[in-house]
Amino acid sequence: MGIVREVASLAQTPQGDFLCLFHEGEDLARAFGMLATSDEPFDRWFRDQVAELHGLTPQLLLAELPAKLYFDYHPAGG
Repeated sequence: MGIVREVASLAQTPQGDFLCLFHEGEDLARAFGMLATSDEPFDRWFRDQVAELHGLTPQLLLAELPAKLYFDYHPAGG
């Protein structure tokens, strides 16, 4: 689906735990659209897990990405 990196971290705050997700790929909207509509057995299972754990339903995966990238620093040589 074109995702080359996924990072999940848990932030514990006074308001409760918060999961921070980071995905990297050339076209995340396309990748999320493929996940939302795929009929492959693993993809259906994974989609159900994502919805149950994170509340990301297929409708949300097909919607406009909720975040905009404003800064992406890469050190020289890294």
